[in-house]
Amino acid sequence: MKNVMVPVDGSESALRAVRWVSSVLAGQSCARVHLLTVQPAVDAWEVRSHLGAEAIAKMASANAAGVLDPAAAIVRAAGVKVATHAAVGNDVPEA
Repeated sequence: MKNVMVPVDGSESALRAVRWVSSVLAGQSCARVHLLTVQPAVDAWEVRSHLGAEAIAKMASANAAGVLDPAAAIVRAAGVKVATHAAVGNDVPEA
């Protein structure tokens, strides 16, 4: 199986990459596109003092779906298998 990972953030550049990969893999039954988005961790005490961990997780999940769903629709429209992945993390500071 041919697996290709495409990181997505909801930007037009990311969607352009998804469209390109989808066009290259279109019609290949052994191909699968893995879409990955990373949502920022909520570390602000102001937020944590009003929302519990479950509410914050639901918010991150909804934000991830808003990024992943349009990208997954592009892949599916090309007839390519797709898997979506969401993670929570922080930016890595540049050295």
